[in-house]
Parts: sequence; C-alpha cells; structure tokens
Amino acid sequence: LDSGDVSAQRSALQRYRDRLTDTAYGNSALPTLCLFDCLQSWDWMIWKPRPRASPRVINYFPRYSHDSQSPTYSDYCRVKLMLHHPFTGWADLLSVDNQAYSSYIDAFQACKRLHTHSQDFYTNPEAEPSESGESEEDEPEPEDNYPLADFELLARRRPHEHLTRVESFEGLGDREIDRQYDWSAHIGRYEVSPDIWDRVKAEHPAVQVVKVDSSPELLNQEQRKLYDTVVGQYTQELASTASDEPPPSQLLLNVDGVAGSGKTFTLLKICARIQELALQAGNRNPVIQAAPTGVAAFNIVGQTLHSLLRLSIKGRRSDLSVATLQSLQ
Repeated sequence: LDSGDVSAQRSALQRYRDRLTDTAYGNSALPTLCLFDCLQSWDWMIWKPRPRASPRVINYFPRYSHDSQSPTYSDYCRVKLMLHHPFTGWADLLSVDNQAYSSYIDAFQACKRLHTHSQDFYTNPEAEPSESGESEEDEPEPEDNYPLADFELLARRRPHEHLTRVESFEGLGDREIDRQYDWSAHIGRYEVSPDIWDRVKAEHPAVQVVKVDSSPELLNQEQRKLYDTVVGQYTQELASTASDEPPPSQLLLNVDGVAGSGKTFTLLKICARIQELALQAGNRNPVIQAAPTGVAAFNIVGQTLHSLLRLSIKGRRSDLSVATLQSLQ
C-alpha cells in the first residue's frame, strides 16, 4: 500500500499451489512437498523449513464426515488427498502413483491401499464405548429457539462448495456470493475524483512554522550556548551569500540531555529565530524538523523520518522520486 494501490494477497493454499512458479525461492524439496508438511513446518513466505520452531497446530474448517454414506464424503476424500499428495492443480489429486481415477473417492481408496501417511488429525475420532457396556442413549439437549445474532447469521453465509473450485474466504470479490450479487446499483453513486487527495493537500499545505517567542532570555547558560552556536552558523551563511563568499563549514551537533532538561524548548526557540532571519533576508524557511516517532515529531512541529524521507515501514527500499528529491532540496 506504499504507492496508494491496493493489492490482493495470496492465502497459504494459493502460495502452496504456486510454489513451483515462485522461482525466486527455488528449492529441490518443493515438488514433493505435501500440503500437510507445508502447513506444519514450512515458512511459505520464503519457502524454507522452520527447523527450530514447533510444528503448527492446524485448525481444520470445515471438517467433512468420513462416513462413506455421507453426501460430503467426496469432499472428505478430496481434503485427505490434498493434505498428503503434492499437487498444483486440482486434477493432480485424481492421480495416485501415475494411475488416473474418475473421482476423489476412487483416488482416496487407492491411496489407502497403497500408501501410509502420517496422522493429520483431520478425521473426528470415534466415540469411545462406555466402560459399563450398557447402551445408554444420551438425552438430546434442548434446542434453543432464540433468534440468531447478526454475526451468527453472517457466519453462516458461505459460498456453495464445489469439488473443483475451493474458494478462499480472503478472496473478497472473487467468491460465488460476490459474483452473483447485482453490483449495478453501486456504480456511479459517488463522484470522487482520482486526484482529490492531491487537491486537498495542495489546498491545505503543511507548513512547519514554529510559533514561539524567539527571544533567548529564558534560556540557561548551556541552552544559550547551543542557541548562539546554531543561530550564529545561519547568520554566517546569510552573510556569505550576500557577499558572494564561500559558505562556512558544515555544522554537526549531537545534543544529549535527560528528559525535562529543555532540549525541545531550546530547539523551538532556535527554529523560531532562524525563521525570522530567513524572512528578513527574503528566503524560505530553511529548517526541517524531523523525529523518529510521531509524538516527538508533534512536539517539535515536525514530521517523522519515515514521512520526510519516504521510508517504507515494511522495509522495502526504493529510490526517491524526482518530485521528492526536489522538495527535499
């Protein structure tokens, strides 16, 4: 989002299916990596194992019934094949040991005959028989007839299940419920110009003007020494510019002090005095106030270093644009 564009992110399943095309993270183990091992022990952002981390606990949803008479038994077979058989496309799940089958049920039955896989804890365990051996029927719990809350109604709204299309709940706009909805009523309702944010910023420019008294009378001896050093440096720069002489050497200062020692107070007075000198000389304000945190930047009427230098918070480095360089210069 650094550039202002919104981009869809891939889910863990989508990244697993695209693992062979992510050539930047090539790994010889990827072609034979099954989804279960990937979810438990791999970092799918960089495609490297996590040798020191504990295996992840997988929360399956939904859990299809393993009863062969259940209408969702085909989905159960598909999930079991997905967990233990490497695949990139859904058709790969119908092939077991290079033998193609017509359904997920047939492929799963062949898998059970030919393969032995690790425990994936997907199948709900069978209820243990009573120690007394008596067949006691559990009393059915009374069903609450209370109306469902809004969030419960929303949670039950899910797209239809398809054997060949597994939809991600993160893919907003690409779900079946989204495609069936009539969006025409939402088109053209609001006239929003694409450059509205640029116009708002131009109409309300953020000027870093310090509105404090520039008099150094309230400064102590150490604060006054800092004040005179910085103001004197800028006075020499103005004088050298007016007389076409070389500017003075660069001044670099590191000011240390405990909290409450008056660093911000002195800094604001220095900025106010430099603003006055620049205005008298017919120049723009030469001071840029920046701080590493938002609170510190607010206290000195400045901006954060990330905002000033266009640094990405996510750590992705990119060259400054021409417009940004010109504004900083």
